[in-house]
Amino acid sequence: MTHFNRLWLGWLGVVVLVGGCQWGLIPSSGLPPAQRAQRQQLHAEGVQKAQAGDYPGAIALLTEAIDRFPQDAELYYSRGSVYSDMGKYNEAIDDLTQAIRINPKFAAAYNHRGITYAKGNQYPQAIADFSRAIQADPNFLEAYINRAKAYRLRGNYQAALADCHEVLRRQPDLAQGYYQRGSTWLAMKAYQRALADLHQAIRYDPQLAAAYAQKGMVHRALGDRQQALESWQQAAQLFQKQGDKDGLAQVTRLIQQLVR
Repeated sequence: MTHFNRLWLGWLGVVVLVGGCQWGLIPSSGLPPAQRAQRQQLHAEGVQKAQAGDYPGAIALLTEAIDRFPQDAELYYSRGSVYSDMGKYNEAIDDLTQAIRINPKFAAAYNHRGITYAKGNQYPQAIADFSRAIQADPNFLEAYINRAKAYRLRGNYQAALADCHEVLRRQPDLAQGYYQRGSTWLAMKAYQRALADLHQAIRYDPQLAAAYAQKGMVHRALGDRQQALESWQQAAQLFQKQGDKDGLAQVTRLIQQLVR
């Protein structure tokens, strides 16, 4: 069960804004207008290529931008995020570390470096970085959710629950908070609590395919094959609609196993 538990919902990062930076950075401040426009164009085109799945093109543009503006933390952050999506974790960590050196208060960089460590199953390092992100920005709920997931995957369920409780105390309608807490209850075999939280996750985000998938896991654990099948079929429809091939493949395998 825990194998599938790891993969339903990805780590929560920060989408880079094409027109500027998040978390208080002003990367192009102090530049002459022409250079600022050049920097913004290179960054915007790099981000657009990454969003379109053209990772080599994104890396080329962001590298050109970094060569021209080597003290710009956001450029390193953006390139590091692309490397992370490409599975080039060492390069990603190098870039995200450089972003942090330039701006030690860059909460999103700590968070994304934590995500990169987590993707490589280096959970202690990931937890440390999520904690640094929270220290830099105590309102960074994505970092709390990511840390909760990392704690859960490490088997530290009480710490995972504590982070989820804090997230939901601050934002009671956040679907991902209920999803992570429900997933933690599932790992603890507290199945009714898991169902209650997963129902809440779906209530606040009816398109959250991962919540339906986890509901199926709970129903299977409880011996309710029909409810499990219906939950997984709903998850499969949403994964397919959202273009999530990995999620679709997982629930398809589960459905096939169930109906044999």
